[in-house]
Amino acid sequence: MKTILVPTDYSDNSKAGLKFALQWASKEEVKLLFMHVLQVNRESGMSEQEFHHFIAGKIRHEKQVLEAFLQTVFAEFNIQPKHYAVEVVEGFSADTSLLAYCDEHPEISYICISTRGASGIKKMLGTNTGNLITTSEIPVMAVPFHHQENDLNRVLYASDLMDYPQEIEKVMGFAKPLKAEIEILHFSWPYEDYSDDSPLRRDYEYGFKLSFPAHDVTQRLMTNLHDEIREKKPSVVVMFTHQEKKFWEKIFSPSKTEQLSFRLDVPLLVFRKEGKKQING
Repeated sequence: MKTILVPTDYSDNSKAGLKFALQWASKEEVKLLFMHVLQVNRESGMSEQEFHHFIAGKIRHEKQVLEAFLQTVFAEFNIQPKHYAVEVVEGFSADTSLLAYCDEHPEISYICISTRGASGIKKMLGTNTGNLITTSEIPVMAVPFHHQENDLNRVLYASDLMDYPQEIEKVMGFAKPLKAEIEILHFSWPYEDYSDDSPLRRDYEYGFKLSFPAHDVTQRLMTNLHDEIREKKPSVVVMFTHQEKKFWEKIFSPSKTEQLSFRLDVPLLVFRKEGKKQING
């Protein structure tokens, strides 16, 4: 059974990730592991033993708070997960704490996180999502804080086709249990000919659609992708990427100027790309 790690800072914005995870669990038998990262300040004069005892008490209390918060979320969305657990870890930084936990728990298959959390000192999500994507070896499902419910029935896999055989297996591993349709999107260049697409379909029992729109060279590749997402309205977009942190900062930017940022409108599942790094437009 897959385990999906679902962080929350108790904010309303973080509920998008929780709701998506609950919908996911309603379509596939998975275990949801809801987690809160607790920041604890050490009081002056407190010994190491006293501090550890203090942290243990804080964590016990915070687990009760997390459980109570989740019960209100389950009632709000009218979904009760079949398999779930709660965990509270102490740490200064949410993203590094989550990654450290995943390193110690190889059973975790995905991280499902909202793209924006609470504001001010309690801020946990948002930029941490970008940090997770650029460092996590575990696939990250980034859910826009404003995302509404969907049927999880259509997956759009944006591909450069360079590592296609390995990547399509991972895409199918996500989509098949959900019985979701897969559309593979590749922006073609004038020198590419996909009139015979049989090599891309061969040996796969799970059917999928192939789409090869011409790359509009007057726009950046991410702008072209944004336009396709708006038109196709998939449930989830899947990408494999080596992108640097500054790229993901643009994706999660609150800027409303589309020319300057790629606004995330649908959940984005990001896998770590194997092989050589490539240049993206």
